[in-house]
Amino acid sequence: MYKRTVSPSTILKREQKWLRMLNNWEAFMSKNYKKVRERCRKAWLYLCGGQLLLEKHPNEYEELLQAAGDPKCMDDIRKDLHRQFPYHEMFIREEGIGQQELFHVLKAYSVLNPKVGYFQAQAPVAAFLLMHMPSVQAFWCLVSISDKYLSGYYNPGLEVRTLSQILCTCRPCRPSGAWSASVTSTSADTTIQDSR
Repeated sequence: MYKRTVSPSTILKREQKWLRMLNNWEAFMSKNYKKVRERCRKAWLYLCGGQLLLEKHPNEYEELLQAAGDPKCMDDIRKDLHRQFPYHEMFIREEGIGQQELFHVLKAYSVLNPKVGYFQAQAPVAAFLLMHMPSVQAFWCLVSISDKYLSGYYNPGLEVRTLSQILCTCRPCRPSGAWSASVTSTSADTTIQDSR
């Protein structure tokens, strides 16, 4: 496979361009919002590590789709398809292409990781990814997000989580004092339960 290398001078120019953009973010975004948004979305696959997984396992997604899968997981996935962004054009039609692709992504993940299988909380993440990229890319992003950034979150026995646990898991840095205080003071009202 051909690997494209980027010269150090090109990398330096790109870095300088990003620094200029970040230093003038408001002005830049007011003129170039759509352009930046599209380019950033294209970077998601790379930033989360999905591209590395895709390159490492180029045909695995298709192979996973050929597997039968756990019947209970398949039923649970089918029950949840219509609940994901029901008014979005991609998912509005029952049995439409969006719901089919969502089923494929969730099925493939449940086959890849049978210990975890399928949890309702995976569906909105997968659906959101499908709105912005092809299903094979959405699958590898979901794998990377689930296994790297939310490792253990979808494991059986963890159906009940508090909002503070979720936010602390997802937040990359230490929470500020005000944020911690607001989360702990409302912890009685922040329980989320998986209705599976």
